[in-house]
Amino acid sequence: MTDFPARGTRDVVVAADGSAGAKDAVEWAVDDAFRRNAPLRIVHVVERGPYDIPRFSTLEWPGPLVLNGRRVLDEAERAARGRRPSVEVSTELIEGDPIRSLTEQAAGAVEVVLGSRGLGGFTGALLGSVSTRVAVH
Repeated sequence: MTDFPARGTRDVVVAADGSAGAKDAVEWAVDDAFRRNAPLRIVHVVERGPYDIPRFSTLEWPGPLVLNGRRVLDEAERAARGRRPSVEVSTELIEGDPIRSLTEQAAGAVEVVLGSRGLGGFTGALLGSVSTRVAVH
């Protein structure tokens, strides 16, 4: 993973979770960052539930959620760089509540881009629950 730019640089932030909606969001976000001449920061939020409680330090023994998050970020970064090589791209793995974490990302960004559908199970909704709740904030 690359280091992310200092907050306040007015970057475009996009959330990636490995879903088709997130792939579309990354493509849209990198195109918009190109139009704005702004850096792109791709974030992935790991929310530890009751079934992924680490026994050891996350840095020493990354769990499956962290390892998957790194894979998702690597794939999204490759896609963004392949689509718009001139855009400055960075990634950030965040551990915490997805809604709170993504809402906080807006403070140092020109915009936060989310896919309309994530990996959740409610396929009949127009927007996913995270997208809807972040948009409300």
